[in-house]
Amino acid sequence: MMRLLTVLALVCAPLALMAEEKEGGVIGTGIMGEITALGSIYVNGQHIRFAPDMALDGLETRADLTVGMTVAAAVQRDGADWLASAIRHVPVLRGPVTGPGEVMGIPVSGTDLPARGHVQIDGFWTAEGVIATRLRAIAQGPAQVSGPYDTDAEGMDRVAGLRFAGIAPQHLEPGQIITVSGAFEQGLLQAQSLERGLFPGAQPDLVLAQGYLSAPDPSGIYRLIGAGVVAFTDQPQMITPSNEVLRCALHGRMDFDRDALTSEARAALPALCFD
Repeated sequence: MMRLLTVLALVCAPLALMAEEKEGGVIGTGIMGEITALGSIYVNGQHIRFAPDMALDGLETRADLTVGMTVAAAVQRDGADWLASAIRHVPVLRGPVTGPGEVMGIPVSGTDLPARGHVQIDGFWTAEGVIATRLRAIAQGPAQVSGPYDTDAEGMDRVAGLRFAGIAPQHLEPGQIITVSGAFEQGLLQAQSLERGLFPGAQPDLVLAQGYLSAPDPSGIYRLIGAGVVAFTDQPQMITPSNEVLRCALHGRMDFDRDALTSEARAALPALCFD
């Protein structure tokens, strides 16, 4: 594990330099994943510091940050650490338990759900549902799902496989990450709000993200589910959807061209960022 974290640190340091300095504007660096330790926070093995008075999107106070939460942070390199300009708490599900191991009909593993009531789930999407990293019982309120957009065979809009109505999305592509909030009724999310993207503010061009891969489709495209990034492979047997992974992506591509990087960043990049 320590070797993996060391490699990740080597990955991110030159990438941060590239993101900030490359002419023609790779703009912004982001880190998305599970908080594994506090002080300030550690995500994907990276130490992220932030100002004591910085507002945290989705949380009331700094004290609300907890191990197991999934967050998206806009960052810049600061010595051996990262300095966040914005942090968003990104729970994947908030809503009623609808059956054994299900929230709003979506399978949830990795935690013991209560028999009834409403919960908030942090975690990661897989092809089968959600693997939870944190569960919190909550009072009844608006339901919310944060995940990939698509449409079903009948043309109904979906977020992470759950149908929603009430808001007609404009210019959304399959796999794009959205957060839909509203009322969950009879298997349908009646949307009252829809937000695009994981990160607070503008989507960073360069992202280090945690999650699970999808199986490649017939064209060879696969995704880091719930992160909004894709790649191509001509060796689909090499992609293992059951394993949790960390991946770097540039402009939404995990298979970004090394030529898009500065020579310093390109020389330092290990094979970890490339499938």
